[in-house]
Amino acid sequence: MRIIILAGGYGTRLQRDLRNHDPQGVYRHLQGMPKALLPIGHRPLISHWMETLWKCRSQIDEIYVVCNDFYFKMFEDWAKDWEEAVLFNDGTGTNETRLGAVACIYLPVDRIGFEDDVTVIGGDTLFKDDFDLASVWQEFRRRQQQTPDASLVLACPCTDEDTVKVGILETDDKRVTAFLEKPGPSQTTSRKSCPCFYVLSKASLPLIEQYLEERKEGPVEGRDATGNFIQYLYPRLPVYTYDITARFDVGALSSYISCHQYFLRQGSLQSRDEIKMSKQHPKGEGHMMQKSKSKRLPATFLPGFHDKGAVECMRYNTLGKTGLEVSLIGLGGSPFGSVFHPMSLEMGSKVVRKALQSGINYIDTSPYYGNRKSETMLGKILKDIPREAYYIATKVGRYKPNVEEMFDFSAEKTLSSVDESLRLLGLDYADIIQVHDIEFAPNLDVVLKECLPALECVKKAGKARFIGITGFPLDMYRNILERSTVPIDVALSYCHLTLHDTSLLDLIPYLKEKGLGIINASPISMGLLTHRGPPDWHPAPAAIKEACREAALYCQSLGVDISKLAMHYTLSQNATDLTLVGMDTEEIVRSNLEIALGTLTELEKETLDHILKRFFEPLKNKSWEGIEVKNYRAKLKDVEGACH
Repeated sequence: MRIIILAGGYGTRLQRDLRNHDPQGVYRHLQGMPKALLPIGHRPLISHWMETLWKCRSQIDEIYVVCNDFYFKMFEDWAKDWEEAVLFNDGTGTNETRLGAVACIYLPVDRIGFEDDVTVIGGDTLFKDDFDLASVWQEFRRRQQQTPDASLVLACPCTDEDTVKVGILETDDKRVTAFLEKPGPSQTTSRKSCPCFYVLSKASLPLIEQYLEERKEGPVEGRDATGNFIQYLYPRLPVYTYDITARFDVGALSSYISCHQYFLRQGSLQSRDEIKMSKQHPKGEGHMMQKSKSKRLPATFLPGFHDKGAVECMRYNTLGKTGLEVSLIGLGGSPFGSVFHPMSLEMGSKVVRKALQSGINYIDTSPYYGNRKSETMLGKILKDIPREAYYIATKVGRYKPNVEEMFDFSAEKTLSSVDESLRLLGLDYADIIQVHDIEFAPNLDVVLKECLPALECVKKAGKARFIGITGFPLDMYRNILERSTVPIDVALSYCHLTLHDTSLLDLIPYLKEKGLGIINASPISMGLLTHRGPPDWHPAPAAIKEACREAALYCQSLGVDISKLAMHYTLSQNATDLTLVGMDTEEIVRSNLEIALGTLTELEKETLDHILKRFFEPLKNKSWEGIEVKNYRAKLKDVEGACH
């Protein structure tokens, strides 16, 4: 089977909509971009097809992508990740001089001169995730056994209102008997639309040349709509239909948004690591998929928005079994809630943009950070940033600063909190929603029987893609994971992979065995590993605070930044998928990127070795486990006693 993907259009309607119907510029990153390369979900539209084709690679000989000269360089850049795609430049530079889609089908047929069956795919067309390419080809082969010259097209249901927008098929026992181009609803009883996806028999290919020859003197419109060729084909050779449930045709901005939002909500087909091509294919696998020599960019990369060089330098890990490729460091959300000191909206916007454009693609927030100030500020910032450029997580369970309203793990509160978080963030869904600080629940049953099942409902409703848990006590994770009937995708631990405490390393093999994505937070241990020291409320016992203070003073005496050493030490363990860091200025973003991707000087290495041995090894992973819960319960008891 040969594949032809039609990507030679100019997208004039979409570009016009971007100029006239996007006043806030939310989609300005789409300007000057061909439809086949539009970001749909977290990858270009055409890459969805490449991943679908990858599943059937043993049946494919070659893939041809027909594009125009105006956008050819953009397709060349895209093809660096998909070297198995053979690009055909149709030589046109304007919409007025376009060849037309039928002529673009014939372009590789004429040049290569092959005699084989061909699947034609519209570069502005996608189907829902129940579409099964292997089943389509299986039906094509079955029809050919009965009628060797038969071709196969797809039939998709449409509404009465939509008949005037699409080509309509009339059939008899699934054989096409008529093709009507955009008829009124009263002109036909059929509601079977025909998307641009055709499996053409090799016997039908000479008819393409014949069709074009008969229309060479006519207007380009006669050679442009691919449905016109199906209308020409079915009286001459048999054409059968295969039913599908739904289609996306990306034409106007509204149809782009609908398609984009649908695929944003879907989980990845496979992680990009699994999709990467291998030169060592098993025999019989075919030869069309070859390994890309260039470095793959993450699914969140957007040309025109990101600094490509910075993104290429960033390291990405797959977050457990979620398929999300997350940056080595993520953006912690507490600074946007002014938890440590006030942050302005202007500064917050600069921090987020600097972080995202530099390759950081994960943001973590919570209703608790500043009593929803963090979610509120991020919502204002993110409305001007493409949704596909980042992953975002928020939480449920921990809410207000006053003890009597701080925690609520009930199903009712969980459901209402998710809706409020999404409203404040200005989003339809979050990538991950986590249960925040589970150890503070009155008992684990409320988490297991109310909070997590409520999050499962949230996930089924499309408001979250994955579910996570967070907390300080490490034994809590085993307890929850062994008892939960709700699948848990991600675990977030904090302050247990630091200079003074590496106890998370003992838990990681278990979490990986369970397939969880592992997130580490606060490599500077909530301010302990800084020169300015921790905030007054920090729960660490005196021995830990004193060891950290003395280590910081020692580093300061040598002109070494202990926070840099702490960050480097945590990341150098290569133990977790992602480390969250709070960043409140552009300079701190830049500094953390340098630390994450750089190395230490000899002085810094010597200093790190010294403080580990002198100050931190004697602590033997001592922590403050249980202290916060004990203090919380005592305060809650006092409040409840005062009420009585």
